[in-house]
Amino acid sequence: MIPVTTTLEEVVETLRNPQEFVRRVLANLYECKKKDTGEVFVRIGITGHGIIPHYRIEAAHFPEVDGPFPHVLNVYNGANHKIMSDVSPDAVRDEHWSIKKMDIESVAKLLGSLRKKGKARM
Repeated sequence: MIPVTTTLEEVVETLRNPQEFVRRVLANLYECKKKDTGEVFVRIGITGHGIIPHYRIEAAHFPEVDGPFPHVLNVYNGANHKIMSDVSPDAVRDEHWSIKKMDIESVAKLLGSLRKKGKARM
């Protein structure tokens, strides 16, 4: 289990493919933002080891959504970055997720730094 205060940026070194993982998280953040939800954030699952963590995207301002967790827009499988439609309400509970979150700008900066780091190695 990873610490509850961990963000995507802090697990970058343990990710199986950091640049691709962060790129796909960012793409999903942009996709959620298109739905007119305003500011969106990502929180990672903390029940694993940070290699391919599941993550959830939340809205800062709750859209008109029914359900027990209206601020959670989608939960994604870290292995394929697809929406996990069969997630139980129990799995969405806050204690399964980091307490810190990252916004689109922070994730974009992280991806930029990973790309820059990758070019430096070439």
